[in-house]
Amino acid sequence: MQKESLRSLTKKDLGEFAEDVLLPAIGKIIDERVPKIIDERVPKIIDERVPGIVNKAVNKAKLELMDHFDDKIADLRGDIIILLRREDSRVQLLIDKLKKKNILEDKDIKELEEIRVFVRA
Repeated sequence: MQKESLRSLTKKDLGEFAEDVLLPAIGKIIDERVPKIIDERVPKIIDERVPGIVNKAVNKAKLELMDHFDDKIADLRGDIIILLRREDSRVQLLIDKLKKKNILEDKDIKELEEIRVFVRA
């Protein structure tokens, strides 16, 4: 039982986790939120921006909407990076504690540090 829990993670494991968990979650968020944002904000933007020259106003509304999406996507990416950094710090703390208590061998520590997402500065 203990050997199973100490099994080292590989890039393949991390890739499978991203593919099985992270990407579907991001897709679900986009599927649920984007149509709602479009339904709520596009008519409002168009109503506010279409005084006379429709094409200019619609183009401006499209640009504003795309800017809004870019900002939201950047925020989402930032949040994901923050979460990954926290998890990476937790893993490194665990590795350090196990090394200090002589539970892990140098070979195991090296292997665990090779699969870290962020390189330690």
